[in-house]
Amino acid sequence: SFVLFDFLSPVSPYSVLTGDTGTEDAIVIDYSGSDVRKAAKGTHTFDGLNGLAYDDSRHNDDGGSISVVSGFSSSLYLVNTSGKIQGAVTAKKDGDDWYWYSTKDGIAMYTSEKDFKGTDLAGNGWKDIFK
Repeated sequence: SFVLFDFLSPVSPYSVLTGDTGTEDAIVIDYSGSDVRKAAKGTHTFDGLNGLAYDDSRHNDDGGSISVVSGFSSSLYLVNTSGKIQGAVTAKKDGDDWYWYSTKDGIAMYTSEKDFKGTDLAGNGWKDIFK
């Protein structure tokens, strides 16, 4: 079976899928973006969100702080509301005004900003770091 995690607000078109995508069984658990950030900061625990890391040490060229959640299980994938796995996506904004990044191999990171100029995340740097 697989688990479908809906991390996003009702107005957002994205969810997260984990596990065996070849089965028809699913369990739905509703998480908000703030739940994901709390799990990453270690202030709360949620089933399926183990091992996340929160880093707010980066600053872009404009001086903006960039918070990054990473460490997603390799079995997590971004999914739209119709249930289609999104594969590789860059800066898909959610209802919390945060951004999802993923590769064909799963979710790479969840960020507060999409402007990475002047950081190691710029260009395809985030792909080298997180997947």
